[in-house]
Amino acid sequence: MEEGSEMDKRKWYQGVTKYQWIILIIACAGWIFDVYEGQIFNLTRGDMLNDLLSDVADESTRKAEVDKWGDWFLAAFLLGGTAGGLLFGS
Repeated sequence: MEEGSEMDKRKWYQGVTKYQWIILIIACAGWIFDVYEGQIFNLTRGDMLNDLLSDVADESTRKAEVDKWGDWFLAAFLLGGTAGGLLFGS
């Protein structure tokens, strides 16, 4: 009975091994870099597509094309993340 009460008095992190801390840090770093990559994509998407679609002469047509392809790229990005989560998340 005392053994259980001693475990209850420990803080949550006192039972975590060094190996488990390393795994937690690596997993957190991977998640941070994944989110960073997603944010960089969203910040640069418009400029990138504007440069790639520079042969479209009309400015309003170019804006419409940039918006259209930006939406398609975002949809592909989100579907890829969803598929990865479904395949590897469980």
